[in-house]
Amino acid sequence: MKKALLSLAIAAIAFSANAQKESAVSFDKSTSYLHFGVGFGGGFYAGTVTLPPISASYEKAVTENISVGAIVGYSSSKYNYFGTDEFKYTYILIGARGNYHFATTEKFDPYVGATLGYNVVSVSAPSSGSNYIAKGSALLFGAQLGANYYFSPKFGAFAELGYGIGILTIGLTAKL
Repeated sequence: MKKALLSLAIAAIAFSANAQKESAVSFDKSTSYLHFGVGFGGGFYAGTVTLPPISASYEKAVTENISVGAIVGYSSSKYNYFGTDEFKYTYILIGARGNYHFATTEKFDPYVGATLGYNVVSVSAPSSGSNYIAKGSALLFGAQLGANYYFSPKFGAFAELGYGIGILTIGLTAKL
């Protein structure tokens, strides 16, 4: 275990030193990008997922390490109340997000950030006359740890772990 931690620490130091030596970086003050992703797991929905969370976000660098922007997401699910009444839910997330970008290389851009949004929930109730009243629209507080990996100077993929659209969100990214 100690050897693994020591190896990880040495690799992180080497990566950080190498990232600072490279002249081309994937994130700087002129960077803006679009993300298109799909989320897996998490609390963005109730019941059984009928459409996994999909999202689009835009971010613009405001300093050499900080980006701010907006995110929209959509998902749907169904829930059987006491096994007889099926409720259909749709979720629309609208929010703002900000990320802090660590030392980057030409292809790799790791970041950590937060999201603040509103989850608008619509419910289609069954016609059986159930007395159950479904509610759910609320503020959403999220956090993410992620990275962009660029296949070319303008196009790549991203992955995020955290709470928001999903526990894991993966997708495509494009620099503008």
